Amino acid sequence: SASRSLVSSPMKVGIDLDGTITSLPELFALLTRALVAAGHEVHVITYREIGSETRVAAELEESGIHYTGLHLPQDFSSPPRWKARVATQLGLDLMIEDSPEVLAAMPSGVQRLWIADPDVFDLARCVRALQ
Repeated sequence: SASRSLVSSPMKVGIDLDGTITSLPELFALLTRALVAAGHEVHVITYREIGSETRVAAELEESGIHYTGLHLPQDFSSPPRWKARVATQLGLDLMIEDSPEVLAAMPSGVQRLWIADPDVFDLARCVRALQ
């Protein structure tokens, strides 16, 4: 029998830099290499300072991060609103991010993967708050 792909079309994945890639660089180096090699789009979406693309690209290369797009703000507005706008423009399928505020602002069709820093978020407390 012919083998079937688990994914029918390439995914578009957005990944935050600070607090996400920087918290687990080895994991994201492996993940991004595999995603790009399999034909998926990987977009690094970071709220670093305007005009820092060259420094950010060098940092990503040094960390072994593979990507197809690098997105930094052109003007400063709300990070959640800006990242939601970028996600809409790119048609993201998934956003990987450490900020729950950014994830909450994502368009409805975007899946979300939260990298929760245990020093910042007490997940047990968050779960209790939902009960």
